[in-house]
Amino acid sequence: MYEEVNDISYKPTEFLGKDDDEMLEPPGHGGAGILIFFIIFSLFALGGGVYIYITKTNEIEALRLELENTRNEASGRAKADAQKIADLRSQLKEAQQNVKDLSLKGEKSNRELIKRRKALQAAEEEIKKLKAEVESLENEISNTRRELESERSILKALRKQYEDYKGDVQKRISTLEDERKKIQSEVSYWKKKYERLNKEQTEAVNSIIASAKQRQKYIEDLETALYKARKDATLYYSLIGWEENYRLTGRVPLTKLTQKPRLLASSKPHYPLSAKQAGVEGIVIIKGTLTETGQVTNMEVLYSPEDNKELASAAKAAVAGYRYRPAVRNGEKVKVTLVIPVEFSLD
Repeated sequence: MYEEVNDISYKPTEFLGKDDDEMLEPPGHGGAGILIFFIIFSLFALGGGVYIYITKTNEIEALRLELENTRNEASGRAKADAQKIADLRSQLKEAQQNVKDLSLKGEKSNRELIKRRKALQAAEEEIKKLKAEVESLENEISNTRRELESERSILKALRKQYEDYKGDVQKRISTLEDERKKIQSEVSYWKKKYERLNKEQTEAVNSIIASAKQRQKYIEDLETALYKARKDATLYYSLIGWEENYRLTGRVPLTKLTQKPRLLASSKPHYPLSAKQAGVEGIVIIKGTLTETGQVTNMEVLYSPEDNKELASAAKAAVAGYRYRPAVRNGEKVKVTLVIPVEFSLD
């Protein structure tokens, strides 16, 4: 930047020309004054040169120190910049690795995105299919509701018939109860009368009492049979309300079949010995599917007296041997659901 000056020297003769040197020769007239003038001028020039030398020397030293400081600062900055460059190179290398990793992740994410888009398209297609199925089911439900409304009127009529039958049974039971009370009153009367009769009338009275007892036993047996019939009727009508008169085949009531099923052949059920000894009797209700071949499959026990499993198994075995004329709808044989009662009686 600056060039150092190591030495500065001035010669008095450098300020004098060639003609001036000739003037140093022994003067002629007036030469002493001119010589003194030049001596004084030289002294002044020498003092100025010394001043300039000292000033320039100080400036050069200051500039040298400033240059040294600048070189030191530049060296420190160069080292710091070299460290920064090394750090930046390390960061750049790490960033390049991160970019590479992100690129790989981006490719993987892109493949996953393509896969998800395909899955989304498949899901949208499935949703369209499901919507179509739901619409079809809603139409089918609407048709079924109309059919249910028509069948509900039939069910109401059957319930009314059951109520009428129940009322008749209750009236008959009430009548039998009155007759039983009347017979008991007669028995009591004949007992009192028997005490007043003599020995000759004893046999006749005993005969009347025996007849009365037979009639009372008959009435009690009849009451038991009526109670059992009412119980069976209650069970039967509770079932036919939702199965016997409301059987379905693919949501089509039996009343709309071209040909209803009909029993062609049946077999007597085997009465289990343990059930006989325990005195268990009654009706087992079997629910099953009548196939196009006239056989009953997929049997289910809806009711068994006293939940007796042996009677239920015997009833299922008997129904398995039943043969029916299949149900027909529009010229084709179809499956239907049947409720089949199987009776077990000790008599």
